[in-house]
Amino acid sequence: MHIEKHNVGIIMGLFITLVIGCAQQPSEKANSEPKKTIQTSAQKKKEADNDQQGIKTPTAKSEVKKSQKLTLLELGSVKCIPCKKMKPILDEIEEKYSEQVDVVFHDVWTEQGGKDAEKYNIRLIPTQVFLDKSGEEYFRHEGFYPLDEIIAKLKEGGLEE
Repeated sequence: MHIEKHNVGIIMGLFITLVIGCAQQPSEKANSEPKKTIQTSAQKKKEADNDQQGIKTPTAKSEVKKSQKLTLLELGSVKCIPCKKMKPILDEIEEKYSEQVDVVFHDVWTEQGGKDAEKYNIRLIPTQVFLDKSGEEYFRHEGFYPLDEIIAKLKEGGLEE
């Protein structure tokens, strides 16, 4: 009986560590002054790796812009398990609704993604931010978000099937 309680304690500790790791808030920068960005070879390799995985990562200069489309902005990390589970859903939305919806992914554990996390006041990841055609936020969700619920929310923003 004592051994079973010990095992349960270890499992609970690992579970809590996993949850905290994926839900941690991006750290705030002590100095908020803009800095000149120089891309290191490690950053270039990471972008190349992300490209191979099919993950859209905006460059330092890119931002979500006003368009004639809705925007589904996913703020997460390529290393976060719930974020990884969102990737096939985001890919399906991008494939099926590319004429009406821009799907954008920001890795908040990178320098640029951290700035985006601050801009959108992200508390945990993954967070999905829904922007209308004028670029205004009309909804956000934290955590894993099923495809059918995302489609329903996009329809509220004007998605046509």
